Amino acid sequence: MTESIVYCVDSSALIYLRIHYRRSTFPGVWQDLAQLVRAQRLIAPQQVWAEIKKDDVLPEWVPEDHNCRMFVRLKTEGLRIAKEITNGFPGLVDPDRETPDADPFVIALAIEKSHEQQELFHSQKHVVITTERANPQGKPRIPDACQRLEVECMFTERALADLFEREGWHYKK
Repeated sequence: MTESIVYCVDSSALIYLRIHYRRSTFPGVWQDLAQLVRAQRLIAPQQVWAEIKKDDVLPEWVPEDHNCRMFVRLKTEGLRIAKEITNGFPGLVDPDRETPDADPFVIALAIEKSHEQQELFHSQKHVVITTERANPQGKPRIPDACQRLEVECMFTERALADLFEREGWHYKK
């Protein structure tokens, strides 16, 4: 059995995607991403939806069927993990934000889903995708927390290109 990859995506990656891979210019990218959503291989915690729903393009791409498949409500274990991440990485979230930062929830979703898969004997790998850069000397970012928690993370501006390559997607003019 081959291992499938489930991508837990951060708001930053979706926003980067919208800016650099416009739907009108790269329709194939968006169609392929929609297929990942339908297969439940591109997921995000509901906190990501809260961050992007006011965007001028992304909510249009997230129709009703995508919304219920893509944006996942964390279970009790995931919420506990998100709290531990928040406490263990001071500065990862901004306590003054009106909408809670999705960062710890993205990581917690990957961990929660990995634990579920271990219990069910499935062969799925859960990978976090963010365009954030690691910041080992300062305020922690998603890649820093993932590294310490041993969660695979595709990060920086290359994260989406890495996803395309991993999935074997090729686009021609």
